[in-house]
Amino acid sequence: MPDDPHDEIVLSLTSLIQQAQDEAGAATARITAAIAAKTYLEAYTSRLVNTAREEGTSWDDIAVLFGTSPVNAKARFGDYNDYGD
Repeated sequence: MPDDPHDEIVLSLTSLIQQAQDEAGAATARITAAIAAKTYLEAYTSRLVNTAREEGTSWDDIAVLFGTSPVNAKARFGDYNDYGD
């Protein structure tokens, strides 16, 4: 078991990607692995956005990273009803 949680994330994602690419496996199992990897990465991205916000990153700056508007970034990752920023 890795000591660094980031190492664990990389190992988990690597494993899921390998499962998704394993042509010996059933297509449905590969789809399941791909969905799990996507879900896992989306949750981790959300955590990183929350960390960035705690560090003072604006919704404008986050929106640029995702190629969207600040309103859309906030709707996806933040409290859309909190207009404090």
